[in-house]
Amino acid sequence: MAERIATGKWKPGKSIPNEHDLAREFGVSAGIMRKALNIMADEHLITRRQGRGTFVNDPASDGRVNRFSNVCGSDGKPLIGRVETISLT
Repeated sequence: MAERIATGKWKPGKSIPNEHDLAREFGVSAGIMRKALNIMADEHLITRRQGRGTFVNDPASDGRVNRFSNVCGSDGKPLIGRVETISLT
């Protein structure tokens, strides 16, 4: 499945087939497919949205920057900062 993302068969921002269809295609149980999709989500290859589907992440997107936007100081107020890319390899 990661190869499909890497080769562009599954495009960033687009939904992928549901886990039951993928399980049937790959010849594995739905539970195994769910675990595989969870691993892909943990590696930020996909985003799973309950009731909406599973979508391919765009590695060039700024969306991952916002994952720390709920960080608060000891006073409970949100910390505001800026994000900049230092290097990209």
